[in-house]
Amino acid sequence: MSPQASIDAKQPRIKPSVSLPLGRVTFAKVKISAKLIAGFTGLAVLSALIGIAGLFFVDRINDRLTDITETSEPTVFLAESLNSNIWEATKVAEEVIAEEDLEDITPLVEEFAVLDGLFLSSFSELQRIVTDPQLNDELLATRSAQKRFVEISREMFAAHRIELEEEAKAKELLFTFDELGQRMIIALDEFATENEAEMAQVQTRVGELLASGATAAQVDQVIQQLYRVDYPVVEAALKLQRQVIEMQDTAGEYLAEESAAKLGAVAKEFETLSRGVLKNISILAEFAESEEDTADAESLSKLFQEWIVFAGDDEMLFDTHRDMLQAETEADELTEDLEAEADAVAQVLDNVGEYAEAISKASANEADQAVTQASLSILSLLLLAAVISAGLIYFAVASVIRPIKGMTQSMKHLSDGDTSVEVPSIQRRDEIGDMAKAVQVFKENAIEKERLNDREREHQLAREARSERVAELISSFEISSNDVLSSVNAAVSQLRSNAQTLSATAEQSNSQSAAVAAGSEEADVNVQTVAAATEQLSSSIVEITQQMDHSSQITRAAAEEAESTTETVKNLSSASQKIGDVVSLITDIAEQTNLLALNATIEAARAGDAGKGFAVVASEVKSLANQTAKATEEIGTQINSIQDISDEAANAIHKIAGTIGKMNEIASTISAAMEEQRAATQEISRNVSEASAGTASVSANIVGVSQGAQETEKAANEVLQAADDLGQRAQSMSDSVDGFLEGIRSA
Repeated sequence: MSPQASIDAKQPRIKPSVSLPLGRVTFAKVKISAKLIAGFTGLAVLSALIGIAGLFFVDRINDRLTDITETSEPTVFLAESLNSNIWEATKVAEEVIAEEDLEDITPLVEEFAVLDGLFLSSFSELQRIVTDPQLNDELLATRSAQKRFVEISREMFAAHRIELEEEAKAKELLFTFDELGQRMIIALDEFATENEAEMAQVQTRVGELLASGATAAQVDQVIQQLYRVDYPVVEAALKLQRQVIEMQDTAGEYLAEESAAKLGAVAKEFETLSRGVLKNISILAEFAESEEDTADAESLSKLFQEWIVFAGDDEMLFDTHRDMLQAETEADELTEDLEAEADAVAQVLDNVGEYAEAISKASANEADQAVTQASLSILSLLLLAAVISAGLIYFAVASVIRPIKGMTQSMKHLSDGDTSVEVPSIQRRDEIGDMAKAVQVFKENAIEKERLNDREREHQLAREARSERVAELISSFEISSNDVLSSVNAAVSQLRSNAQTLSATAEQSNSQSAAVAAGSEEADVNVQTVAAATEQLSSSIVEITQQMDHSSQITRAAAEEAESTTETVKNLSSASQKIGDVVSLITDIAEQTNLLALNATIEAARAGDAGKGFAVVASEVKSLANQTAKATEEIGTQINSIQDISDEAANAIHKIAGTIGKMNEIASTISAAMEEQRAATQEISRNVSEASAGTASVSANIVGVSQGAQETEKAANEVLQAADDLGQRAQSMSDSVDGFLEGIRSA
């Protein structure tokens, strides 16, 4: 029978010797697992209640947040987007009104249409998400205001387009109007010039009559012809020129006028000037002396009538400008209406945004209230769960933890060897009672094991005494054998170390001698290469020296040419100075001529009607003097330019000559340096030849060194092999001794 069976046979049956109250006995009979399941089931029920309450309140909060995120906030965002759209459309409309090019208006109008489409899209989305009746009323008002805004914008665009079209038409008519006016001025100038020539002929005729001794009646007849026909015609032509220019200025004032109310006065002034022009044209026709003069007067009258048509007839220059001002006024009025409608739309959208924000705040307040209620409800359930958990902890401590602590103390005493301790809770019928019964068995087994251990200790003391004697003998033999083997191993190690050192030294000598031989051969090759290179360098230096001499000759010739060119430019500058002096003299003569013409004009004015013909001649002389002064001034400017350019050219050529001189100096320096370089290369060539002879001697001596190193390495390898063989034999002997001692110890 085994010791454990013997102990089990001797184990007495343990029966409860103490009676417990009925309630405690009943609770003690319940398994710990059942108690834990019941407690955690209660906690699970409480957790479920807390979760249900949380879901209920989360659902309420989610409804409020949904109102905010899906209705209120999108409403505010879309209202702001629509407001921004209106102001952006207003800005585009203002850009259309400010635009002065018809081609650039079309892209802006298309951009306005795109903004209108975006407004309608956002407005439809806003109508879809809004369900509040008051907000819907505000949205309907917004849509009505936006429709009026778009209609006014389109009317404004049309008015501005008409304004630009009329302005373009006015520019075309004005171009033709100015062209016809210029033609009239040219025709009148030609007419006056012809009659002035006739007046000059009459004056010449008077002089001839006076010189020939004609009677006073004959001279007076010629003079009467001058003042009766020619002078009124010239006077009328000059007045016509002035009147036409005044009419052009009046037309310009009409087109520059920005107030439609003031156009009538300007048009009336234009008509008055027109009547004066017609009167003077009739004078030209009245004093016509030939069919050609009559035809010229009729042609002038026809040209004037055509000119007047471009100005005052229907749909012409003045009407076009008037229509343009009316369109501009209409566009300005529509602009004011547009801004008012934009303000109205923005105000309605602001109301929509404010109302949506109010709804959002109300939903947020309801969500806050739901959060507060959820917090209170969940907190109450958590307090109830805490109370129940405390009860479960108390029952766990009373029925599980305390008995386990008692069991732990008993087991600790048993582990310390105290077998006199009593095992608690043996009477329990749950898992703790089963543990107590198992611990009781461990206690009795420990008592039996202690008895057997005492007997085993006596046998162990006897075995230890015999083992100590054998160990002493083995130790003595091991010490003596280890001393002998250690001496042998030390000698082998020293021999191996010396052989390895000798072999390494020989190998290093061999490799270094080989490297020296290779380096000597390479140096010999390099020395020969350097010798060839120095010969080639010497030849190149000679060629460079020759080229530098040739370059010096060229630069000296260029310097001489530059000096010659400088003298030529200086002569050109002197000649231009002389031409300038002549031009100054001509200018002085022209000024004197102008003064004489002015004096003649003054004297003719003093003479009255008798000096009118001479006044015309003085005017022509004055005009020629002015033209001469302008021409001489232009010539003087060109002469000054020639002088400046000549001075710059002289300075540039002087600098070029200096640069060429520096180049010549540099070439001389380079030539001298090349000569020194050639001497140095010859010295290098001689030294290289001597170095080549030295490298050949080194190569011959290094061969003997290499052969001696190879023989030394061979002897060292033989010594190393003998040392390795001796070391292996010593190790074999050490292994045999260790095996013998191990066998003794195990026996």
